[in-house]
Amino acid sequence: MTRPWTIDERLEGMIVERARKEPTALDRAAAALIGAIRPPWTRVTPKRSRIVRNALKQAARLRDLSDEHLPQKADALRMDLRRDGLTSANVAAAFALAIEATRRIHGFVLHPVQVAGAEQILTGNLCEMATGEGKTVTAILPAVAAALAGARVHVVTVNDYLAERDSDEVRAVHAMLGLTVGLVKQDMPDGHKAGQYAADITYVTSQSLAFDYLRDRLDNAGQNSAARHRVASLFATRTQTRRIPGLIFSIIDEADSVLIDEARTPLIISGEAPDDGFGEIGGHALAIARSLKEPEHYAIDRAKGRINLTDEGRDAARAGTADLPRMVVALVARDELIERALSALHLFQLGQHYIVTDGKVGIVDESTGRVMPDRQWEHGLHQMIEIKEGCKPSARRETLTQITFQRFFRKYLWFGGMSGTVTPVAREIRSVYDLPVVRIPTHALVRRRYMGATLCPSAEAKWRRVVAVAKKIAAKGRPLLIGTRSVAASEALKAAFDAAGIAATLLNARQDKEEAEIIANAGAPGQITIATNMAGRGTDIKLTAEARKAGGLHVILTEFHESARVDRQLFGRAGRQGDAGSCEAVVAIDDALFHRFAPTMTRILRHCAHWPGVQNMIAVLLRLAAQNRAGRNAARARLQTLRTDEKLEKSLSFARPI
Repeated sequence: MTRPWTIDERLEGMIVERARKEPTALDRAAAALIGAIRPPWTRVTPKRSRIVRNALKQAARLRDLSDEHLPQKADALRMDLRRDGLTSANVAAAFALAIEATRRIHGFVLHPVQVAGAEQILTGNLCEMATGEGKTVTAILPAVAAALAGARVHVVTVNDYLAERDSDEVRAVHAMLGLTVGLVKQDMPDGHKAGQYAADITYVTSQSLAFDYLRDRLDNAGQNSAARHRVASLFATRTQTRRIPGLIFSIIDEADSVLIDEARTPLIISGEAPDDGFGEIGGHALAIARSLKEPEHYAIDRAKGRINLTDEGRDAARAGTADLPRMVVALVARDELIERALSALHLFQLGQHYIVTDGKVGIVDESTGRVMPDRQWEHGLHQMIEIKEGCKPSARRETLTQITFQRFFRKYLWFGGMSGTVTPVAREIRSVYDLPVVRIPTHALVRRRYMGATLCPSAEAKWRRVVAVAKKIAAKGRPLLIGTRSVAASEALKAAFDAAGIAATLLNARQDKEEAEIIANAGAPGQITIATNMAGRGTDIKLTAEARKAGGLHVILTEFHESARVDRQLFGRAGRQGDAGSCEAVVAIDDALFHRFAPTMTRILRHCAHWPGVQNMIAVLLRLAAQNRAGRNAARARLQTLRTDEKLEKSLSFARPI
């Protein structure tokens, strides 16, 4: 191992996190230069790892031990780890115990590639492991090694469903080695969270973890100075009011989703703002916005998700708000209010960006297709959308404290992670988090066939094509997974199947509670499942013997995503663990991605969309142009978010002792 970490027993239960000096402009320039020269990722060969070989050999020898002797071996190793740290010999021994405990509980032995992935995670790297390669059980090994060494381990997932499912799957394995497992869910009472975080290994979502950290900062304002940390370590003082005892080691599942996709917006703890009559003001602003016309009064930059008023638009806004007694009178504030109302009308769409349930607006995570509870858009935008949809506007909120995922995870003493699609963002991962990215080979040969892309002239033609393809493949006894980008699109496709008299199961933000049952049945022969954004769901579709014999799962992507990584995640649901499978894309020339990020090319190529023989090539050209531009915009947005967060943190450090 390259990092022989040792955990001082005096720090157990302490407020532990890395004291990090934020990089200067020169540091960023040097990191960018090094990143441009250095290869973005490396490939790992399990056969060359001494830890992998030794761990598998020792695990085989442990098979003769009784169940009573296995925890005794773990206790003996615990002393070695706390004395000597995570040396190669100690890590191999810890991995061996975890491999054998997994075999006894689940009945299978981990593959060398999984052990190699575990080694890289424990070292503090991010691993690209293909979908279906068993990332959940891979995480058992580094969690066991770090926990036996005395580190409290956080296994970070992207949603409560996965956190609960994974913790249940591994709990008996850890218990066999004398380790406790905690589970933190978003709706869990605060009084219960502290006990869950006190476990050796805690499964928690990235959102819950970061928000609990922020709540601890607010609850313990003034108690987090370096001086207090030093005094606490000298006298072994325990801080009872904190939920999270420290940020020592974390294992991040779906790492690119957490560290990249979710890093575009900061996590904010807010309080209810005083009633300022915004409901009346917001409704009037929407009425004004509806009266304005494009391009005379405003211009929409869909690539950047921004609307700007023209000079004529500002004059109209001034005239429309002149008689409002409670309207903000500053010209800039008035313009921003009308631009926000225009954004609510034209940039945020029902069924794509949000849904309305029981009279409340719920934000949909576009990466995972799930509703994000208790989340609001900032600066009155959320209330604008509520008024737009006829809902009672909720109270506006003001920011109390905030943090970005970039800055939060850099507070851990060390962390690693895994994902099926992390290599495309390896340079950014290295630059922002100082984490190397490695690619782990698959255990079995990938047999998935990509059947290309079909470009349709309209959305209606696309749905007809999807229904026809699905009917043909389902008739062969093969299951299908059809991915859509939004709730509205999934429901439109479901209506097309219903009209054709073909049974299909729908999985989107409205069916989150039934997800486990839907996925459990998705691998049956002839089963058709329509799902929004399977990326980040972490759910493998297990095929029945009949479905595997018929040719395996077929995946249809119905709209390219802003990130090609999300497309890969969806395609990766087919052909897992050496199974047969296939995938294809069926898209339309009027898909939002093309119009938003490649409008000129879309207009030029529109008349070619119906030409046979060139549809695949046109779809590829449009996808590359749109996704490249979207990727550049997203990277700039993440960098700006991080810089703003760092500046805010510096200003807050002078304002209050947090």
